[in-house]
Amino acid sequence: KKAGVDMTSAEPIRQACQVFAEKLDEMEQMLS
Repeated sequence: KKAGVDMTSAEPIRQACQVFAEKLDEMEQMLS
């Protein structure tokens, strides 16, 4: 088990959550 492998697998998930949060903000602005 290498720590580098864990980091590379966690990074895409973190980016996906960030994109998802941005989409939610856009939807909230459209609805308000």
